[in-house]
Order: sequence, then C-alpha cells, then structure tokens
Amino acid sequence: MAAIGLHICDTNKRYYVIDKHPNGSLGSTYLAEILVDQERIEGGRRVALKKKQFLSIYEQKQFTHEILRLLRENAAFQLRHPNILEIQDAHLNYQNEFVIVSELADSNLEEYIKRKLNDENKSLNISEVAFIMLQLLEGLEFIHNSGFIHRDIRPDNLFVFNDGIIKIGNFDSDFSEWHSQLDKKQGYMAPEVKLGQQYHNKVDIWSLGIVFYYLMTGTSKIKQGGRIIDINRELSNPHNQYLKI
Repeated sequence: MAAIGLHICDTNKRYYVIDKHPNGSLGSTYLAEILVDQERIEGGRRVALKKKQFLSIYEQKQFTHEILRLLRENAAFQLRHPNILEIQDAHLNYQNEFVIVSELADSNLEEYIKRKLNDENKSLNISEVAFIMLQLLEGLEFIHNSGFIHRDIRPDNLFVFNDGIIKIGNFDSDFSEWHSQLDKKQGYMAPEVKLGQQYHNKVDIWSLGIVFYYLMTGTSKIKQGGRIIDINRELSNPHNQYLKI
C-alpha cells in the first residue's frame, strides 16, 4: 500500500468546483471536476472535494493538533478496500487550506435511509440491513487490521454508491470542531471517546452497533415511558433506569 504524498499546489488549476456538495459533513465539501491541462473537458470525471482551513504556524497552541490531524489523514490514504472510500488526492493550497479529494458517492447512509423512509415510505428489510452491515464489518475489519481506529462511525460518514456498495469515509475527524455537531455525534460516539478517556478499536464496534439499530429502526433514539431516549446516552449511563440490557 502506497500513501499519497502531501504537497502544496494551486487547487484551481487541478479542479473546477461546480457546486456545494449536499452531503458534506465537517468542513466545506464541494462537487468538483478534474481538469485536464487546466481545462474542463466533456464528460470530465467528477469527485468530492473537501476544504478545511489550515491554521497559521503562528497559532502554536493549535498547530501541533493540526499537524497530527493531517498526518492521520495522509496515513489513511494507504487503505485500499472495496468498502473504504478512496482518497485520490490531498494537498495544501496557497489559500492556506487542506484539500482532500475522494471518489464521488451517490449519497451518505443517513440521506439514503431518509429517502427510503420519506420518499418511498418504507424502511429497510432484513436482507438489506444484513447486506449493509456485512460490508461495514468487512471494511472496519480491514481498517483495524491495518492499525487504524476510525473513531467517528456514523451514518453521514458512510457512503452509498448506485450499485449498492457501502464505503466508510471521513477519517479526518477534527475533535476541535465537534462542538458544532456534538448532539449528532454523541448519538454514535463510544463513551471512552466522548469522555476523553483512553480507548482502542472497540470504540468503532460500539458505534457500529448504534448504526445497526439505526438501520433497523430509522433512528438512534427510542420511545419508552412517554419519553424519547437517546439509546447511546442511556447505554453509556452506569445508573441507567430506562434500559435493561
């Protein structure tokens, strides 16, 4: 497995940004097209392009954190598996942005489930859930066997392709930005990660278990005793009064 080398270049000479990508998570994600000799061509290949502002070296308090995050993302380029989103390019540009370019999925799993529930008015059947979970387990096994921990397994970081293939993506989770989506993330986050404790790859298995519940029910919450309960929060609570597992 060969890692993609991190380099500095002019993003606008390599990619044409078409529009804001509707399925972007943290950072700014765009639908883009690869340029050939700095020009658009008919039928040009489209990709997902994510930009994140890279902190100035003078902001020393956050600089080490940023470097570690970039190294983590660059190392993740080594992962090549049918159920892992392929990263095709990564670079720093002259606008002080870190740019990640990946293959373009049809949607993420969250949008896919919402479309099934709202537009088609039906949930996934057991066979569909099993097919999705098998792919996620195979991808996650490869990640762990390669020495990585994802830490942020949740539906909007899982990508759906038109042929039914599911791929795990977004290895560049930035913990400094988590406050903006904390409620959304906590629905799937393992207690050790949430509390800033030492953890290992089993935190991904915890999160995948909540994803499994989501696939079966269309939500990560349950109704009990007239209350809507966050299943992950209750499972993480040692004094749980609502769930008996």
